[in-house]
Amino acid sequence: MKLDIDRGSTWAGKELRVEVIGPGTDGPRLLDLLSIRVPSTNQPVNSFTVNPEGPWLFLRIIDPDRPNHPLAKAPFKNGGALAYASPWFFNA
Repeated sequence: MKLDIDRGSTWAGKELRVEVIGPGTDGPRLLDLLSIRVPSTNQPVNSFTVNPEGPWLFLRIIDPDRPNHPLAKAPFKNGGALAYASPWFFNA
């Protein structure tokens, strides 16, 4: 999977986290937590592999410098969300 993030030159090199979220028994489940850096305009986009565990998944992009949402519970206390990548649905 490739993820292109651009918030201007002041964010180049900034560390972000990507939560890979899929279905769980009682609600969404954290499948993976990745650290990435925002690329500059002359660097390639972030590339990583995700392994779906169920019929869907989505990505939540986290800024670890932002506070957690007051309702966030572990394992989703990784900083403040700044973007979501829409869910992908897989054929069973």
